[in-house]
Amino acid sequence: MYFRKYMKIKLTIIFLLFGAFVFLGAGCIQIQGSGTSKVDGGIWKSIDRGVNWTQKSSVASVGGGKSIGNANVMALVMDPSDNKAIYAALAEGGVYYTYDAAESWKGIDALSGMPVNAFLIDHRNKCASYAATGNKVMKSIDCGRTWANVYLDSRAQQTVTALTQNPANGNLIYLGTSSGDLIKSLDSGASWSPVNVFNGRVSRIVIDPHNNNIIYVGTLSRGVYKSGNGGESWQDLGKTLNTFPESLKFVDLAPSRSEPGVYIHVSRYGLLKTVDGGATWKAIELLTPPGTTNIYSLAIDPKDGKIIYYSTGSTFYKTIDGGLKWSTKKLPTLRTAPAFLIDPDNTGTLYLGALRIKQ
Repeated sequence: MYFRKYMKIKLTIIFLLFGAFVFLGAGCIQIQGSGTSKVDGGIWKSIDRGVNWTQKSSVASVGGGKSIGNANVMALVMDPSDNKAIYAALAEGGVYYTYDAAESWKGIDALSGMPVNAFLIDHRNKCASYAATGNKVMKSIDCGRTWANVYLDSRAQQTVTALTQNPANGNLIYLGTSSGDLIKSLDSGASWSPVNVFNGRVSRIVIDPHNNNIIYVGTLSRGVYKSGNGGESWQDLGKTLNTFPESLKFVDLAPSRSEPGVYIHVSRYGLLKTVDGGATWKAIELLTPPGTTNIYSLAIDPKDGKIIYYSTGSTFYKTIDGGLKWSTKKLPTLRTAPAFLIDPDNTGTLYLGALRIKQ
């Protein structure tokens, strides 16, 4: 369900997965301005598993005619209780939302222009949400009308880079920071306590969908760490990943919701799969040699773990047999697609967010 290669990004906002979606790369990336070229940004939707795409960026407004079709989308987050409710974090700042499966969008006024690094929807209450911006986390309990600070890092240079919620205990919220801190709240953000400090920026926090005591943390350049007891102790999975060159350059980690213990790890190396919770890994053979292509996003069909999608800078890849054969299609935009979602109820429906970068 879940706002996900490593590049240093020169922009005012860096969003690292939630989820969700993580935007990562290799080398140095700059976001190009949204007003300098073709209007092919914003959000795109497919209802046939990526065969055809339609731009869905109309903004609901008096008189109509407004659009975020030229915006750069860093991440898409779907409400876990409502598959028609989707939130888009923009590189230009701010968050837009739709309640009608992307037919129309509306901006959250209180977050307008703010760099949002991570966004989280409470799975128990769609009007409760969390937004990480800079060194703080803000929370709304009235569908985004008003926001209050619930976490502030005293180190102004730090950034909150990841947010997630425990599906079995909605009061348990985790946040990760640019300095490697993993911090938790047991009371929906009212108070916080440290869990662990990792060696590098926390890019992604994943709670296992089959066992909520299992937590994975993806870090910028040290791979993945795992806890099997809710964060009491940690195992460095970099030792099992390290046999694959550049696999510690983390991009994303996606669980299979149909197969316990199965994960796909995305890195500068490519795609690696585990069927035993990270004890061992096997490379998924791609059409491109390992280490030669930057992968910007990945998603696994929630009902069928053999259906996998990923995107590079220009190409959309799909397999229906776990990676034995791949089909390719040009992305519907000249931009990259770091944000990617699958509708969990109708898995033929896909969403992607377009982002223009300059390497």
